[in-house]
Amino acid sequence: MSTNLRIHPAVGFARVGNSEEYYLQPQTIASLPQNNTLITGGLPIVPGTEDTTITSKDIRDSNALLKRQGARFRIYQYQNETTLSYPSDAGEEVKIGSSVDGKIVKNIIWTVHLANKKANCWEIDEDANLGIRLYEDGQTPPIRNPDFAGSNDPADKTRLQKLVADAGPRTISSASLLTPVKFNKQTTASIWGADNKITELTNYPQSYPATENNTDPETCIDYLGEIFTESDGRLVVLGGFGKACGFDQIGNVDPTAALDKDVDNNNWLDDTADGPVTAVLEFECGSYQVLKNSAWVVSTDPAYAPQTLNAVSLWDDIYTTWLEPEFNINPALFKDNSFQDGYVPDFDHDVFPSLRAASMQMWNTNLPEKAITSHKRIDELTKAKPAFNIMSFIRKPTTGNEDHLETGAPLMPLSLGDADKSFMTLTDSQYFLMDLWAKGACDNGAVPTVNKPLSER
Repeated sequence: MSTNLRIHPAVGFARVGNSEEYYLQPQTIASLPQNNTLITGGLPIVPGTEDTTITSKDIRDSNALLKRQGARFRIYQYQNETTLSYPSDAGEEVKIGSSVDGKIVKNIIWTVHLANKKANCWEIDEDANLGIRLYEDGQTPPIRNPDFAGSNDPADKTRLQKLVADAGPRTISSASLLTPVKFNKQTTASIWGADNKITELTNYPQSYPATENNTDPETCIDYLGEIFTESDGRLVVLGGFGKACGFDQIGNVDPTAALDKDVDNNNWLDDTADGPVTAVLEFECGSYQVLKNSAWVVSTDPAYAPQTLNAVSLWDDIYTTWLEPEFNINPALFKDNSFQDGYVPDFDHDVFPSLRAASMQMWNTNLPEKAITSHKRIDELTKAKPAFNIMSFIRKPTTGNEDHLETGAPLMPLSLGDADKSFMTLTDSQYFLMDLWAKGACDNGAVPTVNKPLSER
């Protein structure tokens, strides 16, 4: 059986800044304590190191410019296909010189494609707060920049050219240790070709809106980032410099364009971007192996409190969805359309991350002293049944009466909700597991394995 290869992280986050310098994205889970130290997970990493976390002195360069965050990607190999199940077995990193199925890795070739399509995409609904409901029954939200160049069709050629910043793909060979490959006008797009060579795409229709006749270096967006490799073959992706630009209804630069919304501002674009990350292994024997699995990189805004985790993480939402019958990921917890009352949650895995995330929120919110004391107490909770009725402070995800979704304190979390909800709630699975713990049914045992490996779904 051949080795299973995967790129990690599956989604990497680069962050824009106006400095040429950078640090590396966090490699630990936010909020959680690390290795019995005072360090909290989620802190970015000093470049050139494995796990040395940055300090406040490392955020800006010597000129006080904000450093960018680089997304660092690696390849891991797993010796058994069943390791695609959750939780997976520990993999082994693949570097230059590693052995994969008896072959020595000579080179790792990476391809990244960065683009920003926000100005030609759908609004995210800042006002009505309908969330996912805007996409029900085949509908879509209103498009940004409606009637731009006389069209509301996102596939319109003029809209694509004048609203989408698309640098095209870039490919880099780690063995050659080239200088960084940039996503800019001066660099030709490239891919890994069928002839096992880096092929330039001289005719790729790169587009950089509102750059014609724009001589202002602060608003001219003709660069979305760059890629380079470390000596061991790892990939680092840097984003843009945090620029934004206004434009008029035919695509010319217009510094006077209105900024009247938090996010969905028509006639504005910026240099954040995202796109796929793929890889190819070259072996000393002359053969190549294209990785079947790709990753994704997101170049987005700076994070000023990276060690603080939201009370509901992306994983929490995904896990709740996967519990549904169509996926049947953990029938011991959820089957026949209902949660199983006899399930025993693992405190460290199922409960503590949510509690810790809630505790850390005190660093992001202006709380009264009593509330700060309460948040600190959360860190002292263990797998034992809590001495107070903690569930009376936690907003239920679903009830027959939806009034609680409009009730703020003392119900938690106090974060904004979505899809007609004024306040956030825990996911159904988070709430159920926490309720079991609050009733005294909790342990510290092995994390259960899901029902089926991902490769079979």
